[in-house]
Amino acid sequence: MCVPLLRNENARFSSLEIKDLRIPAVIQSGTLGPVILDCDYVYEEKEKTSIVVKWYHETGPNDNRTTQQVYQWITTLKPQALGVLKGRLDMFYEASSDPHKKHRALSILQPTINLTGVYKCHVSSNYNDAVKWQKMVIYSPAQDMKLINTKLTELNKVNVSCSAEGIYPEPYAEMMITKGRKTTRTVVNDATQVITSIGGLYNITVFKIFDDASLAAETQFECNLTVPETNYSLRKSLTYYPGHDSEPYSEANSANRRLTNRDRSSTDPSLADSRSTSVSTTTVIHRRRKRPNLDTSKND
Repeated sequence: MCVPLLRNENARFSSLEIKDLRIPAVIQSGTLGPVILDCDYVYEEKEKTSIVVKWYHETGPNDNRTTQQVYQWITTLKPQALGVLKGRLDMFYEASSDPHKKHRALSILQPTINLTGVYKCHVSSNYNDAVKWQKMVIYSPAQDMKLINTKLTELNKVNVSCSAEGIYPEPYAEMMITKGRKTTRTVVNDATQVITSIGGLYNITVFKIFDDASLAAETQFECNLTVPETNYSLRKSLTYYPGHDSEPYSEANSANRRLTNRDRSSTDPSLADSRSTSVSTTTVIHRRRKRPNLDTSKND
């Protein structure tokens, strides 16, 4: 005898679904105006009075993440900012005119580097729930960058050093060299790199001591600084002339202008007889970053 299967009428099933998660992938620390993290969803009529929106902030490496709830909105109550976002949100921001969706988003005021991390949106009702997440990196650009040469006259050597301060996340720097009239740049693989951290910001120095005899009459040094997971990079170049021991002059944040001690002598008599050993320039590069494909967001 066949026994008919009984359908469970209490089975949890609903159309509640996150249809669009909009989180900026990269922003600069201290950006003026709010940064919006939006989590748009659809729901059925029967769910509207039981919807709860929660946001979580995750930090740390993939194998050791720390998760903290930073926001909660029960549609029948006022929204709450929690944890690291307490006091950092515009609690009056409304992402929708729909009363059951209006407080779904985070409106962060003046984001800082400590808010970098994975943001997870969790929407639930009495019938179903949905989750999506995405990482947001809040970077701090270099406060200062220098590429200088220090002449070690008695040893017939020169110390070429590139340094930058106040960066986040942890940066990467690479020194390159072009000798004489050659057009091919070569990476200085044996340069020493030192990275320190103060107050959550990183300082980086890359240096190497060269023999003057190993360098061409005109040698171009270049330092490239990049910040992983961002579109920020900084490049500085310096032209060195072996055999001279005058101090180099560097004009920061100038991509096109080259000013030597000889150029300065026209306005500064004390420099009239000095000889230039280097010319230094800086270039800031911001590459346009493609908007991430939201289809790659994780779903539960």
